[in-house]
Amino acid sequence: MKFDIEFNKKNIIFMSDLHLLPDSLDRISTFIDTIDKWKNKFDVLFFLGDLFDFWIDYKFTFFKHYIDIISFLKYLKKSDKKIYLITGNHDFLFNSSTNEFINKIFFKDVSLKLDSLSVYLTHGDEINYRDYKYLFLKKLLQLKITKNLIYVLHPDLSWFLASNFSKLSRKATNIKQDINKSIQYRFMESLSKKGYNVLIFGHIHKLKKEIYHFNSNKNILSFSLGYWGDRPNFLFYNGKFKFYLL
Repeated sequence: MKFDIEFNKKNIIFMSDLHLLPDSLDRISTFIDTIDKWKNKFDVLFFLGDLFDFWIDYKFTFFKHYIDIISFLKYLKKSDKKIYLITGNHDFLFNSSTNEFINKIFFKDVSLKLDSLSVYLTHGDEINYRDYKYLFLKKLLQLKITKNLIYVLHPDLSWFLASNFSKLSRKATNIKQDINKSIQYRFMESLSKKGYNVLIFGHIHKLKKEIYHFNSNKNILSFSLGYWGDRPNFLFYNGKFKFYLL
């Protein structure tokens, strides 16, 4: 199996669905305070999508509401912490795979070799292959012509449109919650056949741990990361996995 990243004896924090917004000051403070307290305990910070409630990667400017979080991530990066991000359905409008505050941005799912484990990382919004309306809308938003149209808008108008669209998307996610069990099982079975033994994902805004058993005697451990709007949380790996609720 070919891996996108390989880590050996690294302590890693996994987070997803922070959905940071200008009016989520408590959430931003909790994130900064928590990571600052843990900075001597981890080597890698991995975001599995929707760090921001929405993100538009302008070339010469950025939304002032995100200055605190961007400054803090810059500080972490300069402190030799590795920061990675898989784009979600709210923050996919990054222009390049690197920037000043993130070491590498992935626009697809990630295959991770973690010590002896084969780990599949995904935001999780495409696991439900039967959500045809959503998948069509996502493809439409990711078209080059759509992105170009967004970039020519005045940032104030982009902010207004994106914030309202994000609210609708967030409500839809909260309503859907869990993925259909048969779809989830089929996805896990496909990962098992490929040799994975751990799945970490977000998107459904539900914190949970599950173990899937298959006839091949291969088990897959599944971690679903929770939504920070309900309760701040993260998954920590230091040779074993453990959820932390803040």
